Amino acid sequence: MDPDITEAAIPLNEQPEDVIIDSKTGMYQVWMLAFSLAILQIGFGIIMPIFPYYISELGMAGIELGVLAASFAIARIIFAGPVGNLSDRVDRKPILIISLLGFAFSNIVYA
Repeated sequence: MDPDITEAAIPLNEQPEDVIIDSKTGMYQVWMLAFSLAILQIGFGIIMPIFPYYISELGMAGIELGVLAASFAIARIIFAGPVGNLSDRVDRKPILIISLLGFAFSNIVYA
């Protein structure tokens, strides 16, 4: 076995000198991301308990509630990668704001 393959290029306990890690800014970004995800989950979770009433009122089958709930998760799976790559290339803040506004708009349309 080649010893060069198993050794790391930069030891784990050393940081490159051109990398500056500001823990205060990093924690702010983590909290903003967590807050944004919490808003997203709350927005989805608030409407879930009333879906069965709407479905029974509209005379639809119960399977359609499952399709509605699954469509949200499937859309997140499909778009997570491309939107993540886009936010890496562009700035994260506009992508996050556009995504949250799109989510709010879609909830208004579905209401």
